[in-house]
Amino acid sequence: MALDTSPTVYTGVTSSGVITASAGVVGSVREPVQTLTASGAITITSGTVNLSHASVIIAATLPAPTAGDELVIFDGSASGTAAHTVTVPSGVTFDGTNNTATLNAAGECLHIRALSATRWAIVVNTGAVALSSV
Repeated sequence: MALDTSPTVYTGVTSSGVITASAGVVGSVREPVQTLTASGAITITSGTVNLSHASVIIAATLPAPTAGDELVIFDGSASGTAAHTVTVPSGVTFDGTNNTATLNAAGECLHIRALSATRWAIVVNTGAVALSSV
């Protein structure tokens, strides 16, 4: 049996949240983006989180994941060195040990993927995102 390498063609998302495919129409599924300009909860489970304030520290909280969730957490501040933090709940870690990530320079980025309901794995740490146990 030959492997089908043709691209999948997407037309949209049904009311049940299922992506539908149809020949002849090419579309794309856009990932969610959440921008925080002040402290608060991260409410998306997969997508991009933009921590965006140059002079005010953003303290974000990330809920416990579901295996397969994937986030890119980005310091989108144009400048500044505000030490933005992302903290997970008790019993949840970023890498098996740490529960806090600190992004303190524009452009720093943490790409994470949930392995279970209690563990985010670090896929890529761009810049010098510090991990700690608080």
